[in-house]
Amino acid sequence: MQPQDGTPQPMEPMTGTTQPMQPMMMGTPQPMVVGGLQSPWSAAVMGVHTGRPTKQMSFITAVTTCFQKYATFDGRATRSEYWWFVLFTIITSTLLDIVEISVTGNSPEQLIMSGLFSLATFLPGLAAAVRRMHDVGKSGWFLLIPFYNLVLLLTDGESVVNQYGAIPTNE
Repeated sequence: MQPQDGTPQPMEPMTGTTQPMQPMMMGTPQPMVVGGLQSPWSAAVMGVHTGRPTKQMSFITAVTTCFQKYATFDGRATRSEYWWFVLFTIITSTLLDIVEISVTGNSPEQLIMSGLFSLATFLPGLAAAVRRMHDVGKSGWFLLIPFYNLVLLLTDGESVVNQYGAIPTNE
């Protein structure tokens, strides 16, 4: 029941007793609960350590790491390491195509520079993908399963040491 001055009052429970409402502080991060599970992003906002790296690997660091681990198929790779390297290969290959077509006039079927670049980045890209599978606790062979491999590549890694190694640090 509303009082005469029109101010809202807390709802009364079935027992007939009135319980005071707890005000929510504006600007305070609240954990988001969906389906009984707490969002993985809320832990980072709240400053809770989840075992995963708290910062994303930078673009330059990811590309450098993938080339340093050129054919290293053991260990683990975070999502940022893998996807920054994928972005690097797509952008560089596209730029090489544009340059080669504009300079030499070759048709897209005769592109040599981007073909050599793809050949040079195939092994580090495959190694990063296998390490990414290891980060989610799966064998590298899961890359051969269509669609499921994409789900695994997008999934956050395990927050504990697994059979493939320690948690990656993004540094």
